[in-house]
Amino acid sequence: MDELYLYYKVRTDDVGAALAAFDALRLGAAAPRLLCRQDEAQGSPGMQTWMEIYSSSDQTAAEAQVAAALRPFIQGARHLERFKPLLK
Repeated sequence: MDELYLYYKVRTDDVGAALAAFDALRLGAAAPRLLCRQDEAQGSPGMQTWMEIYSSSDQTAAEAQVAAALRPFIQGARHLERFKPLLK
């Protein structure tokens, strides 16, 4: 199964509201892992880089729901990369 990796910027001031919007989705097992970049000193001041990692079979529906819920908080583009396993 392919895995989806999406990354984008969120204003630091919007982090609380964005996390609340994400939690309100209650996606359960379909929820992506949500990460924040650790070395933000190299990024834009006042911004965080977030990444969503999808590995469940419901990734298309879940990704669309997360994208809609977080749209008001995302600055710039959401970058999507798809990876497939090399070994099974």
